[in-house]
Amino acid sequence: MQRLLLVICFLLTSCQHNQINSEIRGEMSLIGISAGNSIEASEFYYHLARLLRNNLGQNLKYNLEANLKYDSNILTLSKADDKREVLNHTVHFKLYEQGKVIFEDTIKVHSSSPIYDNPVVSYTASGNAKEFMARRAAELVYHRLLLFFKSSHSL
Repeated sequence: MQRLLLVICFLLTSCQHNQINSEIRGEMSLIGISAGNSIEASEFYYHLARLLRNNLGQNLKYNLEANLKYDSNILTLSKADDKREVLNHTVHFKLYEQGKVIFEDTIKVHSSSPIYDNPVVSYTASGNAKEFMARRAAELVYHRLLLFFKSSHSL
């Protein structure tokens, strides 16, 4: 009898949890995204829009403004005479509702790519690392937004 009550309680709470999650995801689909003009910003935009299941401009309630910045340094490993480009990606974003900032945060993503003797191969490796970092940054922003909406929904 106790197990049956426990199972019923679990099912009721999980249904409520799923309903809250669907409400939060519905709210998050109402976020419009503004990002920069670079290839990496486009990668960030499309990956985040896919995660948010963005309805592409129809009845948007929120606007997310994201500023992406890259910097890189050359790192030489002394033992192997190996050179790597260390990439740092910073995304500062603000979430607006009716022109008012309701959430703001900054995330950082780090990666590196090898530097080859062939400049085309080095450029390609660096571009692939930057695209990966943009997708990873979109995932981190998505999770931060999800936590924000969950915390504001529980209040």
